[in-house]
Amino acid sequence: MFYTESLQLERIIKRHKGFRKNLLNMGSSTLEFRTENQPFINDFLFRLKSSGINICHLDIKDDIGIDIVGDITDKEVISKINKFNPEIILLSNLLEHIEKRDEFITNLLKIIKQNTLLIVTVPYKFPYHADPIDTMFRPSPEELAIEFPSLRLIQGIIISGGLYPNFSEHLFIKKSINNILSLIRLFAPFYHPSTYLETIKKRFLNTKVTIAVFIKQ
Repeated sequence: MFYTESLQLERIIKRHKGFRKNLLNMGSSTLEFRTENQPFINDFLFRLKSSGINICHLDIKDDIGIDIVGDITDKEVISKINKFNPEIILLSNLLEHIEKRDEFITNLLKIIKQNTLLIVTVPYKFPYHADPIDTMFRPSPEELAIEFPSLRLIQGIIISGGLYPNFSEHLFIKKSINNILSLIRLFAPFYHPSTYLETIKKRFLNTKVTIAVFIKQ
């Protein structure tokens, strides 16, 4: 997740949530990832909880901080999801890592009930990043809407994620270190010259992310 994305998601959820209180965070990753690798995710979720939203974390990893372990092709997982009764489903930077995207979306649509909000984010401008794969799916909101024909798009935006690799860093020290490293690499083309242009392109890439909000009516 991008830091700027977390701020925008908070605004979007609070704007559209209405009566909805149960949020399913699909592809949530572990508690360690949310609190240490990208602590702004935990901050964002804590603020949502403070506003009265219940959050359930779903991921294929069996680890601390995962409430439902598995994927939505598993009947037991679907049963647990239905028991939680999600009224908001969040898919943050997940679709680009799914090889059989059509099959995943078909199964996802089966668990989305009437008046449920689906909030999807995907990179729009971001380099290849395998976790464990990256299909390079980089749609605009309108292109993303094509993937969900039975849902209505109620909001779609593309926001800046900041310079790579600062996209997930909101701590001043870490940003400063990355910026210094970028400058050093800029003036050192003799170091691994074969990868110089690619590295510079990445280090000064202004990342972007697509955010789309859907509703089932």
